[in-house]
Amino acid sequence: DGVATASVPYQLERDGKVVAKGTANFENGLARVRLTDRIDKAGAVHYVTRLLPENDPVPGNNAAETWVEAISAPRVLIVSAYPDDPVAAALQAQGVHVDLETDMHNLSAGRLSGARGVILDNVPASDVPVDFLKAIAFFVNDQGGGLLMLGGKNSFGSGGYYKSPIDDLLPVSLELRDEKRKLMVAMAIVLDRSGSMRASVPSSGGSKQKIELADAGTIGAITQLGPKDLVSVFAVDTQAYPIVSLSTTDPDRQGKINNVAGIASQGGGIVVPVGLRAAWAELQKSDVGQKHIILFADANDALQQNEGTFDIVKQIADANCTITCIGLGQDTDSGADFLRQIAAAGNGRIFFCSDANDLVDIFTQDTVAVARSSFLTQVTPLKGSTGWMEIAAKNLDWLDSIDAFNMCYLKPKATQAALTGDADASPLVAFWQHESGRAAAITFPLAGPHSENIRAWPGYSDLVTSVTRWLMGTEAPDGLGVRAKLDGDQMVLDLLYDQKLDAELAKNFPKAIYTQNGPNTDQAPDNVQNITWERLEPGHFQAHVRLKPGQPAIGAVQVGDYSLPFGPLAPGLDLEWLRDPAGPRSLRALVAASGGREITELPEAWRDLGRQYYRTLRPWILIALVLAVLAEALATRIGVLKGWWPKKEKSAKKAA
Repeated sequence: DGVATASVPYQLERDGKVVAKGTANFENGLARVRLTDRIDKAGAVHYVTRLLPENDPVPGNNAAETWVEAISAPRVLIVSAYPDDPVAAALQAQGVHVDLETDMHNLSAGRLSGARGVILDNVPASDVPVDFLKAIAFFVNDQGGGLLMLGGKNSFGSGGYYKSPIDDLLPVSLELRDEKRKLMVAMAIVLDRSGSMRASVPSSGGSKQKIELADAGTIGAITQLGPKDLVSVFAVDTQAYPIVSLSTTDPDRQGKINNVAGIASQGGGIVVPVGLRAAWAELQKSDVGQKHIILFADANDALQQNEGTFDIVKQIADANCTITCIGLGQDTDSGADFLRQIAAAGNGRIFFCSDANDLVDIFTQDTVAVARSSFLTQVTPLKGSTGWMEIAAKNLDWLDSIDAFNMCYLKPKATQAALTGDADASPLVAFWQHESGRAAAITFPLAGPHSENIRAWPGYSDLVTSVTRWLMGTEAPDGLGVRAKLDGDQMVLDLLYDQKLDAELAKNFPKAIYTQNGPNTDQAPDNVQNITWERLEPGHFQAHVRLKPGQPAIGAVQVGDYSLPFGPLAPGLDLEWLRDPAGPRSLRALVAASGGREITELPEAWRDLGRQYYRTLRPWILIALVLAVLAEALATRIGVLKGWWPKKEKSAKKAA
């Protein structure tokens, strides 16, 4: 702005948390600031520097971002509910480098950088960021990583992982069959039908409204209920309207689905306590022991509009009925804390869904976790299997029984190393190769409640270490490496290899893939794209890929059975140019409706547009008519028109 010197406040953020603040002194538009920060965990860290000037007319261009990777020895990331997880201690005692994380807010795709495996130990899916779960899917399928899920009340189907991004990765099926269920459930669904639900969903191309996807989510929940389960549905704005009265799911399941599909947005904001009171009054009509409420609301519209919300929540919780809240939006929206408090007081789960297309999966996950709980707390005999020798060098002296486990079913092509010794023969230890990576499941707890006898078992460490080392896979051979860097908005990828590997690469030509996911993209999370190599010289392949600004890219180079991961990398984003994707669609619709054309280059606007222009002639015609009348009157008065008109005959009376 022509100012030679200026002092501007700034802040440095690491993974969304402010780690430094200060003032930058600008001279002729340039300032240099040196900062130091300690990265105490391995993986990639996302840094953002923000300038905070006062009265800035263009604040969008005041941020710059980059990723910094902290490299360590090959490690395993353990996401656990236990700060002193015995699984981590067992692995560390065997020389495995462990990265233990108990705070789910610290999880991001960057934490997987440099990891060889991930262990999920009794953490519910609702606590784990969805983006991290999606990153695990790419980590296993394409980057050759390993995944292990351990048993517990908050694992597998009971933990809400059914229909989650990692459901397909596991070697066991998470859906509990009706004949194995122990309890029936009565469920009431409170559905926000306020005016905000009429808005279209951008990721659907504008073809669907939020309320339509909320209806689909409710239908997904009804679909997962057993034939003898009870269900009721209310559409709520300022009042609660019964859509499905409390009744068994069958025999009229399709009729209930049809009724829900007809719910439309009617205007007004959702009054949460009204919906909760209606749902609880309906559930009290049943004597079923397990009762549950799903409250769905717009996270920007779910406000406590009158008193008594937590009085009814306490009454519901005291009767051992649980409440799960699903907020459409971000966890920072105006009503997010309100929904979070209801879920906590109601002993339920909290989900925030920024993309309405994910609603069906979220409704389904919660329904399966409640209505089809698969965690059984009963002493069950254990039986070893010969499949163990496929992943371990020596056999195990298995313990006789376990105190609890998650009932699952072995998927086709998966192998089980241990199973229950009863008639069900449910898998207790299972594994398989999945795409480029590996996945395993130990369906009984190795930490926390119901694990005392297992932790005292002499083979505990051998079990944990053998499965984990198998998951980590084999390291790439010496002389084979990949290097990724940014050059402007281009990712430059170099594959360097020793020429002694020419035969291996001739047999298995290297395949490079990547994906970009970010808040400003319409790409699906699993949109994986191939990279074309250019051979520069013997032992050196290179590729150039233009990246979308502001969207982190992760990928892998696959050579036969080996995967070399890289990323995340993200070119800088000029926030000044961010726009709502609905804007260009609206402009294109205006162009089509008006008969215009789209111009992508500014100089084209000044060229011949080839259009016909029309102007109304009404004012000129009116002026001409007035002038004609005046001219006729003037001509008559001065006699100019004498002799122009035919003469009239004189009357006979006058002639006489």
